[in-house]
Amino acid sequence: MLFTLALMAQTASLPADSKGAAITCASALAAQGGPNLSIEGSAVIMYLLVLSSSKDETSAPFVQTLNAAAARVAQESQQVKSPDEIVAACHLRFPVAWASVTKPLPADRYERGVLCTNMSGVYVGILRRAARKSGDSGELDRVTPRVSAIANSISHADYQAHGVHNEEEMDAQVPAIYVASLKYGNSQAIFAACDAAYPR
Repeated sequence: MLFTLALMAQTASLPADSKGAAITCASALAAQGGPNLSIEGSAVIMYLLVLSSSKDETSAPFVQTLNAAAARVAQESQQVKSPDEIVAACHLRFPVAWASVTKPLPADRYERGVLCTNMSGVYVGILRRAARKSGDSGELDRVTPRVSAIANSISHADYQAHGVHNEEEMDAQVPAIYVASLKYGNSQAIFAACDAAYPR
């Protein structure tokens, strides 16, 4: 208890609103990682961007809001001072952003498949960017076949039974899927849970 109080005393304060706090945390993480930002760090930043966008009160499309949040983080990360202190506060404010998935994946087969397919796809995007930077595609090569197998667990008939008949209708559901993923964790953590949930 005393250690926790001491840690809280040493951490920086964050904006009271979740949207602002998420942007501040993402900016501090980007500043802390710099050009050597880890895959986990990238996944946490993406989580925070989605969280920030989910709190947006404008009528702008979700993707537009997400891109605007990413641009803001890229700009603000250049001016962050004492990122370690801010990140420590962020761990306390948004613990799920860093945690392994502890909440059970959806029991419904379709809901689970859609969540796993989309969030694993986000993770693959992160891995592709990391591989381009580092030249190491080991994790990308390991994950890609599993993501394809998970995606193939949902048939065209499954999609149609849930009112999804084309890519446009699927794209329209993506924002809700991203927001729903926040209660489970970041895309890396969700992929790990999904990887374990689907047979090889």
